[in-house]
Amino acid sequence: MAAYGLAAIKTCLSGHDNIADVEDHWHISTMKLARITRATLAIAATLSVCAAPAMAEQLRFTGQTTANLELVKDTLRQIQLIGQAQNDCGVISAVEAAVHPKDFLPSKAYRVGEGQVVYETWSTIMCGAKVKFLISFWPAPEGGMMFAVGYPYPADAP
Repeated sequence: MAAYGLAAIKTCLSGHDNIADVEDHWHISTMKLARITRATLAIAATLSVCAAPAMAEQLRFTGQTTANLELVKDTLRQIQLIGQAQNDCGVISAVEAAVHPKDFLPSKAYRVGEGQVVYETWSTIMCGAKVKFLISFWPAPEGGMMFAVGYPYPADAP
């Protein structure tokens, strides 16, 4: 209860005639929060164990990308899922990234996003095999960046 601070206690006390009302309020709120927290942790634990393929102990990332670290991590997670589903291997040990020229335009099946889309080739090593992906990044209308992972790698891409 100390974490809520004096302002929260004063707010909670207003409108209650006696301390029993306040105790009931705190008890019910704490029980609801505990249930929500347990459910959230159970879901998060299940997803992290079941949905995420293993990452190699050391991932070597070379080349050039326009993505920041958070976007690289999100893209790698998606590549892991695709690798696991398509090739029964989600372990990435190396990535070599290359940014395509601004005038590069992939075949229609691989065109995504609106506005200035940046296309990159990420050549990965997954379970000893070289697997290429066409990565697309574009600005999200509400801020931030969107991405797409194209697989199989398009035949008309460099």
